[in-house]
Amino acid sequence: QSLTEDREALASALQRAGYRVGVALGGAQISSGWTVDLVTAIKQACEELKRNGRAENRRAAVVLFGSEDPGLRTQLDVLSSVLDATDARLYAVVIDRSGNDKAGPPGRVLPTLHPFPASTAQLMSELAEHSGGRIFRRAWDLKEILKDIRKR
Repeated sequence: QSLTEDREALASALQRAGYRVGVALGGAQISSGWTVDLVTAIKQACEELKRNGRAENRRAAVVLFGSEDPGLRTQLDVLSSVLDATDARLYAVVIDRSGNDKAGPPGRVLPTLHPFPASTAQLMSELAEHSGGRIFRRAWDLKEILKDIRKR
């Protein structure tokens, strides 16, 4: 969606997307093993930008994730090339669900079901920086992200 069209609707849609967990969209799915396919999601976003965007428009892909992508490391060069060819900046948002630990018996905390995706966050940070975008980890606000996208 163009950033110049109904910015409040775009911000609202992105905020709702940030709350969805375990939903499949196109080829990017969260599997039962708590992994996500960011490679496919970024490729699809870039294809969509090429198909629907004008060359003179600033392009940005916003990706929200809260799980590890085990295939990301081997695809970094491919994704860098895809972002370069699309002239798109990557904005990655880490949805940290690791704070959802539940108290167990006295003095014991049950392990989290959603560990922080540290490895994927580091790789996404590298991709975002390479593309001229940014990564957002804690206390992110989609309106601020959109503001950053528009000013660059």
